[in-house]
Amino acid sequence: MSGSRGVSRGSAARHRVGIAVVAILLVVPAVLTAAAYDYERSSADRILPGVRVAGIDVGGMTRSQALRAVREEADALLVRQVRIRIGERQWDGSFEQFGVSAGVEEAVEEAFAVSSSLSWIARAYHRVTNNPVDRSITLGYRYRSQPVRSLLERAAAELHRHARDAAVLLEDGEVVFQRARRGQALDVAAGLSTVMEALRSWRQEAWLPLEPVLPEVAEEELVKTITVDLSTNTLRLLDGFDVVRKYDVGTAMRGYRTPPGTWEVIDKQRNPTWYNPAPDTWGADMPLMIPGGPTNPLGTRALYLDAPGIRIHGTPDTDSVGFYVSHGCIRMRMSEVERLYPLVPIGTPVLIYGSPPWGNAGSPGTPGT
Repeated sequence: MSGSRGVSRGSAARHRVGIAVVAILLVVPAVLTAAAYDYERSSADRILPGVRVAGIDVGGMTRSQALRAVREEADALLVRQVRIRIGERQWDGSFEQFGVSAGVEEAVEEAFAVSSSLSWIARAYHRVTNNPVDRSITLGYRYRSQPVRSLLERAAAELHRHARDAAVLLEDGEVVFQRARRGQALDVAAGLSTVMEALRSWRQEAWLPLEPVLPEVAEEELVKTITVDLSTNTLRLLDGFDVVRKYDVGTAMRGYRTPPGTWEVIDKQRNPTWYNPAPDTWGADMPLMIPGGPTNPLGTRALYLDAPGIRIHGTPDTDSVGFYVSHGCIRMRMSEVERLYPLVPIGTPVLIYGSPPWGNAGSPGTPGT
């Protein structure tokens, strides 16, 4: 009996040990799992080990630490200077001033998002063992074009130079021979494209050409011009800047006016009919109309100007040419106006300048021959 009781006690002891072992095997993993879970939760505000942003190891960093580290790296690029050359001028500024910015917040957010792509067990494993997840995140950059566009628009306004046409002009009562000159302009759209490409390539210099602007009228394309100098009663026909004909003329007597200014030939007539413009004053003793012909007050040829009542015309009164004798018109010898007539197309500018000895002031009478 005593032997059987000893066997029973040994069996019970082994049973208890077995239960204890099983309990340990069940409890320890649970405890370890809970500990790992708690550790993972307590480390959720840190990036998993092995995550890199723009080459910077941000593993184990908090959000503020990662933002600071990545921003320092980005700023080192953004403060670099860029030079924009336009013609002979240049403008300097940083990449940041020219509209480049780094997506630091987005990159750090993506670094934190690596955690959500793994299970909590995998996250805990990497955190507890410090085994890197080996993820690399690219830091993105944004390129706003408005700062560059604003600069180029200002530069275009500063550097723009209008083309100047060749011309014969009246300036301050004097005939001026204006030479043609090329202008220059900046193509803002093309320049913007060039500079933005340089910024995206992190190049620190961009060169933009100024485009030539050609004049519409070159010196060899100048039309003919007539000038009439009231100080000397001289008419000149210019071809470009060259005087090709020169004639004495008769102009307005005292009390009348050959009007100074820039005018234009608007009509031409052979053997023009003369209509009395002042039948109640200086034309009172003349007929209302005289048909064309050599005795007509307008002679055999007339060039009509857009100055009211004013013509360049022939006269049968040859002795009046060279003096202040007309009622405003410009008189020429018959043979000379006939030679001038075919050389002057409609549209020819007529520049009248200078003044008779008594000046150009006053209220002139009705203009005419």
